[in-house]
Amino acid sequence: MTEGMQTVIVSIAGTVATLIASALGLYFTARARAAPLRQLLYAKQLELVTEVMELIGKVRTYSILLADPSREFSERPRQDLGEAVPKLSRLTDVAAAILPTEVYVEVNRLQSSVTSFLVASDQGQVDEVFPKELGAQAAKVALLARSSLGIDELSEESLKLFGSTKERQRLADLTAEDLRSSVNGET
Repeated sequence: MTEGMQTVIVSIAGTVATLIASALGLYFTARARAAPLRQLLYAKQLELVTEVMELIGKVRTYSILLADPSREFSERPRQDLGEAVPKLSRLTDVAAAILPTEVYVEVNRLQSSVTSFLVASDQGQVDEVFPKELGAQAAKVALLARSSLGIDELSEESLKLFGSTKERQRLADLTAEDLRSSVNGET
């Protein structure tokens, strides 16, 4: 191999190494820029899901009172539900922009269901089953959101830092009777 050929090979190797180093630098720079955006999106998603679930909890209470056939206490819950529906609609619009598609679809179904119940209630069509259906739909939204946002994974990481699996399982296995017995000094 001639000296000129060795120079060419070393030059090519140096150029390839420089290109690889540059590509890696660009990759890590792009990742570093995306990390704050991911954190911001995650915080917004978590805040939105929490707000939706809090509002749905109130709506379930209102719907139970509105579904009462006697309609004895229906005026205030109807008014409160009338205020909750636009809030839920606004949250659903935001969900379209920032939640994963599967979660948004279920939030939208939830919102449509609440709106339909309100309209039916105004027409005097009492639906006593709706609060239970709403609870089931809300549970589905919550579980989908937990899965999509990785809530369980993050919780597991936190729990690993501060507790043991055996201790958590022991606490999870306690019944209300076990707690009553320990409070009352029974063994």
